Amino acid sequence: MNNRKRNSKGFSVVSGGKAKNQNPNRPSPIKAVIFFVIAAVFLFLASQGFLWIRDFAVSQMIITEHIEMASAQRGVYGDGVFLWDEKVVYSPTSGSLDTEIKQFQRVRKEQIIGTVGQTEIETPKSGLIVFYNDGLEYIETGLDNRELINVFEQQDDYARQTISSSSSGEPLFKVIDNFNSDLIVKMQKEKFEKMQELSSVRVKIISESVSQMLTADIFDSVAQGDYAFVHLKPRNIKEDFFGERFSEVFFILDTLEGIKLPLQALVQHEGQEGVYLVNRNKVDFKEVIVMEKDSEYVWVHGLTESSEVILNPKLVNIGQKIR
Repeated sequence: MNNRKRNSKGFSVVSGGKAKNQNPNRPSPIKAVIFFVIAAVFLFLASQGFLWIRDFAVSQMIITEHIEMASAQRGVYGDGVFLWDEKVVYSPTSGSLDTEIKQFQRVRKEQIIGTVGQTEIETPKSGLIVFYNDGLEYIETGLDNRELINVFEQQDDYARQTISSSSSGEPLFKVIDNFNSDLIVKMQKEKFEKMQELSSVRVKIISESVSQMLTADIFDSVAQGDYAFVHLKPRNIKEDFFGERFSEVFFILDTLEGIKLPLQALVQHEGQEGVYLVNRNKVDFKEVIVMEKDSEYVWVHGLTESSEVILNPKLVNIGQKIR
């Protein structure tokens, strides 16, 4: 067999042998496929890693709340003045009262509670002992009493003064009949019109240190200018209020029940109002019925208790995973 070489373009042919590629830098098709597969896998893993990091970061920033049903009273406010059935005892001589009786301790009528000098001091009536006065002990309760109406404009003139020692004829203490109290309330006239037909009303009375919700009978009312004055007879007032003079009064007209959320938790989705929930580690949209809202809060129906509501929904999207 003839073994001499014959030249052909791009190849060297050897008789009795095989053709050889003279371009060793050209990649093979199999290597190219492997490269593109590895690149695609890398890009996929990188994108998934980015999404995981994003979802994890968002999950650290979102604020959620497991909701509960709540209720809130709706009504109108007024300013109140308590008028008690109270009797001031004056000192028969100069000096301090020597007594073991404590503030708001209950005493009986004509009970000797201590001495001033050598003179025994007894109580004029049954009730609770109070060792301060404010000058309103003898004011009349009638709404036609101009002095009573003026009290609302001159509250600073009736500051409570603790009794420590007395000159002859000055106050020693007073006794309050806790079973008989009057509450005079000043309020805007148009607000009172909402309850003119009522004979009794639920109120919440609020002082500096205590509050109480109770029922009060509406004894009388009168309109003067832009204001209405309402004479209430509170029922079963707590001992914490005995001796109090001024308070805020909230008239409860109805009760709102539902879910209370910050206003920013409310979102719009395809023309519907709702909220974003965390449901099985994903963001889900839930439509709600808006009952009432103001500049800060919204009351809604349509959610079940213990649902986890996202309070800052601008950070997430529907379907997003919460790590």
